[in-house]
Parts: sequence; C-alpha cells; structure tokens
Amino acid sequence: MAALENTFGSNTLASNISADTTDSACLIGFTAGSPMAFDLPNFSSKQTSSPLMSDVILAGKSGGKEEDSLSIGRYRQVAAVGQQDNTACWAACLEWWARAVGREETEQWILMEDYDFLWDNGGDGTISRAGLLTIVRDSRWRMEHQVLPTVQDLNPVVLFAFLRTGPVFTGFFDQQVSGNHVNVIYGMGNGETNPRVFAMEPGHTRRSDGSYRGRHVHRDLSYYKRQGDIILASPRSGT
Repeated sequence: MAALENTFGSNTLASNISADTTDSACLIGFTAGSPMAFDLPNFSSKQTSSPLMSDVILAGKSGGKEEDSLSIGRYRQVAAVGQQDNTACWAACLEWWARAVGREETEQWILMEDYDFLWDNGGDGTISRAGLLTIVRDSRWRMEHQVLPTVQDLNPVVLFAFLRTGPVFTGFFDQQVSGNHVNVIYGMGNGETNPRVFAMEPGHTRRSDGSYRGRHVHRDLSYYKRQGDIILASPRSGT
C-alpha cells in the first residue's frame, strides 16, 4: 500500500492505539516526501534550550499552573471526535480543532465534502500531503503553519512557539497505523528533549461499523518523531 506514504487517511488504524487518557489541543503530523519549510518570525527550530515557564504548557497559555489547569479542563470539555472511517482522520481533527479554538461549528462529513476536490486514491477521502497544506493555508481557518523538514526539527521550543497561540493542527507519520495520520495537541509537560504532550486522537479504537472512537491522550513527544517531515498549524495570532 505505497499510497500510504503520501496520503492522509488511507490507513487501517490499529484497533486499539495505546495511550494514556487525558487531553490534547495541538494538531501534529508527520508526512513523507520532499522537505518544505516555512520560517516563523522570532524563533528557530535549531534552538535547544526550552523556554517552558511551568510544569505544563497549554495552547494559548504561557505559564502559571493554576491557569494551565483551567485550560486543561476547558479543552477536556471539548469532546474527542472519532473519525467516521479510516480515511477521515484529518476531517475529524479539523472539526475538533475548529470547535476548540472557536472558529466555527462544523462536522467532519461536511468538511469531507468541502474538500472533496483534494481527495486521493480514486476519491476515497484520503488527501495528499499537498492537500493537507492546502487546507491549513485556507483563509477560512486563519492558521499559521510551518513544515519541519525532519523529525529532528520537532522539539519543545518549536512546539511551544505554536502552543502560545492555541491548538496546533498537524499531520504526521504514525507507526501505529503504518501511514500518515493527524492529531491535535494542546498541552505539553516540561522537559528539555522528550516531554509528554496532551492530544486529541481521532482513531483510538475501531468500532464494529468501521468508524472510530476518538480519545484524549497523553504521550511522549517522541511518538510524533518517527520519519518524514512534520506539518504544524495553529491559530494566527490575534485572530
């Protein structure tokens, strides 16, 4: 299934992806293919020291444990969204992201139709790496984005820069499903190299009808650092 290397969604998810329960609001993803990078102002992915200001950093927050705890509670109240089939991880995550940041109320089946012109593999709902970039660049979502050329470019400093403005919509290569996948990350624990992150996983458990149960998870940042480049997208500052 070579198509998995270049598309998001056309993967048969593991029936039970292991992860601790909790919350997440930054979408992170790896993709295979030629590297493509966009510079964000005033930070470098080459930095190695972490500016983390508390034990937990959450989307839209920059410090203060009491404030962070309130944010965790707010994001946990945004119910996890399970993908409707094994092609819809990107749409389920975009539905959750839009609700979490207050962009608009929508549903994944509507998003699948809105972006059907991007479908790959004969129109089965999967989208390519280029298609995912088209979505995050759509002015409808008012996102800032960056493509990290290699997994080594994803570190706490870079993730913190995105979390400062809110949940980050990202696509990544997931070894659990042997293909490209999408999550939303909204929190990160303190740590110089491999902190724990909070995320919304749309494909946690497969149901008998082929749909999936979504779940808030807590996992190591290294989970997202397997292979290929990584797409990160978060709310544009001030919007």
